[in-house]
Amino acid sequence: MRTFGRKGLTPVAAPVVAPAPPVELPPETPAFEVDDPPHAGRALFEIVERVVSNDRGRAEDVLAMLAAAAGFSCILAAFDEVREAGVSPQGLGMILVEPKDKHRYWFGDLPNRYLVDGEDTVIGHTLGAVRRRGGDMTSEVIEGILRRVAGSVGTPLFGVPVVSALHMPGDEPINYVKFLWPKLAAALDQYQVPIRQRPSTFGVALETAIDALAGATPSVGMTVAAQIVIECAVPMAKLDPARFGF
Repeated sequence: MRTFGRKGLTPVAAPVVAPAPPVELPPETPAFEVDDPPHAGRALFEIVERVVSNDRGRAEDVLAMLAAAAGFSCILAAFDEVREAGVSPQGLGMILVEPKDKHRYWFGDLPNRYLVDGEDTVIGHTLGAVRRRGGDMTSEVIEGILRRVAGSVGTPLFGVPVVSALHMPGDEPINYVKFLWPKLAAALDQYQVPIRQRPSTFGVALETAIDALAGATPSVGMTVAAQIVIECAVPMAKLDPARFGF
């Protein structure tokens, strides 16, 4: 895995993310089983790792790509519940925000249940991996990021990670969603991962990335890794799925 290779990582802009060819998985891909460690999570990590796998690949970009897609999977999971209930999103407590940028954003407990509320969530898996490696991120810091993201909706600051220049990902999370989601969704479809299990599956992918990071590249600390994930996942969990054709 050259992205996390022992040669070290160069803090430069990430490679340009271009639309990738169709995902290739074994011809007899096993269905996802909730009671087993999801192979799909590790497959997601490997797909993203290959996107940036070269001598200048950066761990920060792998984390940011996975986190951006993970956040977007949370809003899709929430809307899957909305469709099943046969009600409007507001009928399940979601709040629509329509700022001057003419895009729509959704807030509420429903998407947060997949993003942050509990261990089997995107942020829950991330913090579990980070804490096992000696890092941490307090609930107060996470709540601060949630509030800041909410306050930035409709402004140029929305979706821009607040991370040091040294560890800033090479592109904005929304661009990672635009270019990578079709490929990652194809892998999840082949693994037959239900829509509402996809956030936790991305959590496994992030755990895999963090474990690889801790094992080979000390230049990115565990707390910084958690910050990158949370900064990239939170805003993408607020996007309107219709913006991407869902």
